[in-house]
Amino acid sequence: MTSTVSERRSILQAALGVTAASLLALGSCASSLSGGGGNPDDNTGVNKAPVIVGNTIAANLLNPETDQTVTFSITASDPEGKALTYAWDDGNASAGEFDGTGASVFWSTSEAGSYTISVTVYDPELLSAAASTSMTVTQAADPPGPNDPPVFDQNGIRKDVTSPIAGQKIIFTATAADADGDALNFIWQDDTGQDNFSDPVIDNGTAKISWSYDEAGSYTITAIANDGKTGTTSVSAVTSVTASVTLAAFPASFDFSGAERCSNCHSEVYDEWKDTGHAHIEDNIQMIGRGRLESCRECHTVGYKEGGYIDYDLTPEFANVQCESCHGSGSGHPANGPLPVTFDPTDTCGRCHTEAHHPTFDEWQTSAHANFDLEEHNATGGSCVQCHNGEWFVRIQIRGEEAPAEDLEMGTHITCATCHDPHNSTFEHQLRVDPNADVIIPFGETVVNGGNANTCLKCHNGRRNENDMNNTIAKGGRGFHANSQGPMIFGVGGFEFDGYNYDKEHPHNSWNEQKCITCHMWAKEFEDDLNPAIVGHSFTPRIESCNVCHTFATADEMEAYKEEFIAGTLAMLTEFEELWPADWKTEENGVFDLNNKPSSSDPPSTDGPPLNDALGDQYRQCWWNYEYIREDNSKGVHNPAYSRGLLQSAIDKLKELNAQL
Repeated sequence: MTSTVSERRSILQAALGVTAASLLALGSCASSLSGGGGNPDDNTGVNKAPVIVGNTIAANLLNPETDQTVTFSITASDPEGKALTYAWDDGNASAGEFDGTGASVFWSTSEAGSYTISVTVYDPELLSAAASTSMTVTQAADPPGPNDPPVFDQNGIRKDVTSPIAGQKIIFTATAADADGDALNFIWQDDTGQDNFSDPVIDNGTAKISWSYDEAGSYTITAIANDGKTGTTSVSAVTSVTASVTLAAFPASFDFSGAERCSNCHSEVYDEWKDTGHAHIEDNIQMIGRGRLESCRECHTVGYKEGGYIDYDLTPEFANVQCESCHGSGSGHPANGPLPVTFDPTDTCGRCHTEAHHPTFDEWQTSAHANFDLEEHNATGGSCVQCHNGEWFVRIQIRGEEAPAEDLEMGTHITCATCHDPHNSTFEHQLRVDPNADVIIPFGETVVNGGNANTCLKCHNGRRNENDMNNTIAKGGRGFHANSQGPMIFGVGGFEFDGYNYDKEHPHNSWNEQKCITCHMWAKEFEDDLNPAIVGHSFTPRIESCNVCHTFATADEMEAYKEEFIAGTLAMLTEFEELWPADWKTEENGVFDLNNKPSSSDPPSTDGPPLNDALGDQYRQCWWNYEYIREDNSKGVHNPAYSRGLLQSAIDKLKELNAQL
């Protein structure tokens, strides 16, 4: 029952049989009797007023909003135990409404503002006690509008296995959005009548759940999204989406054997392989939670979709990169003869080490290692094959075999398996050459260490020694071979004229522990398809590698400095060519630029400086340095001070010699 203060006073008058005037008079009189100095402990029959404990009104809400119900209550008693009557007021008869007439009442208002809530307690003789409290009511927010249901995206339910097998775990994913911004719950169902789902994982509107069933056949998967709203102002909204999945029967047999079976005969190779990264690549991916990607399984497992690997739970024996990943299926082996062993990365490494994440093969295809014309350069026999033939590099320089007695009909390029042992991880990155071993630069039998670049130095070592230099100078022999990078880095191999100091030490060899690797194999991780990984197997130095050490300069500043330095070296080479006597040039003088070498002046030929002649010997001393810098092919960058010193001394000497002709 809800009533105003005036209504409650009328009810009280009628109940007591008095007029409004006499009610007020009696109230005033009673108050004077109660508070006019009488003795409260006097029990001579004088009526006493009611008492409100603490003279306070309690409220269940301190900061209510409009139209929100507040409960007010007091605790009151009468000294004589008489029945009490309560009159509640909020000071604004047109705003608030009370519900109830006793010691506890409900009150609400639709108007925001400040209110004084008061109560007066009367006994039958209209003696009274009063209490009040202040209350501020704020305007409530507008009620919510109609509820919108969740909406699944256009992809519906997605599965992470395109051709699943009975018993295989499949992960289904569905994404829904709610226009009201409500958090969503998901329920998954199938039509098997069983609970074949794991607990769902929900993240920002995307639900994932795993499902498996042991019987082959076609099934319907349903995802239900629920915004969970309840109450009078909204209705729970539910949306569902379905997808079909067909399970093939589990194979009765497999076309692959697995490395464990290979180990029965090839135990030594197996024991080496099991410590490589290949042997654990799928295991590692499973550990970090990325083993569900089908695109990864094709490379990280054996025979995926080809009669081998299904998934990590069902066929763990075919996980990782095993023997048959490179050599092919072992079905029928050894009855069909030994499996092929190839050094051609097109058939093996190139199947996986490619594209934006792993572009090793793609980069290698652009390198000189992949594109060197072996037959054109007559590098198919003799001592050439130990560096120009990938297979014979391994056989001669790693295994210690003798060079082939006859020229090879066709060479094998420097491929992945030339530098990396596919079966052995003794050395970092499965390199074939010990990064901690000493390497010999033939010139002066110089002992050096290039770390992981020891593999590079096996071939990029100049191939020339002091005898070769003396033979060239005295008898017109050959100059440096086109691989003089090793001697240049370590500052050996040039002809040093009297009166010159040659600065051989440079940070490129003294500070740079990894030598060739630091500059020629600069790498970075995959970021996205527009910023793919770089793994350094084009072997082309990048300006970013300079900033590994030259941190004080930006990449643009380093690029400008490099171009300026190279231009200076090219100018010196051109000056040397212009000074070289024209009668000794077998070809028109070429231009040494960033992409091309100049034509060789070829002093060892019969058109060169005369043999058995002191002046001719000195000319060949100059030419030795020129050819050394030219064949190094770094335009002086490998060892700036040493290369410039050798070249400048040769130019100065040429000027002296030309004056004597």
